Amino acid sequence: MLVKPNSLFGRAYMAAIRPLRHQVVDPALIRMIGRGWQQSSKR
Repeated sequence: MLVKPNSLFGRAYMAAIRPLRHQVVDPALIRMIGRGWQQSSKR
């Protein structure tokens, strides 16, 4: 985890967004990084 929750609200917020991160954000980020690597290796 990159962010340390500071309060109960922070922990609840992190727990609430966890499914969204794992299903949408993380895979999209990994695909974007992969495309960058493929483009840089073609040069």
